[in-house]
Amino acid sequence: MDEALRTYTADAAWQDFADDWKGSLEVGKAADLCVLGGDLLHTAPHDIPSPPVTLTVFDGRVGHEADEG
Repeated sequence: MDEALRTYTADAAWQDFADDWKGSLEVGKAADLCVLGGDLLHTAPHDIPSPPVTLTVFDGRVGHEADEG
């Protein structure tokens, strides 16, 4: 799972020659991210679609934020 996540994030940015501005969470890089309500590293492959999306950020702006209640 760790390798799969890296393939879709940092490695994809590197492949696009864009790893200097996206692909990992670092100061100065694009703030595009999705926070899930679960731990993908400890999720069975068939359950990957199950965790709810709790937050999305695109271009540094919150696009979706789940209710806490």
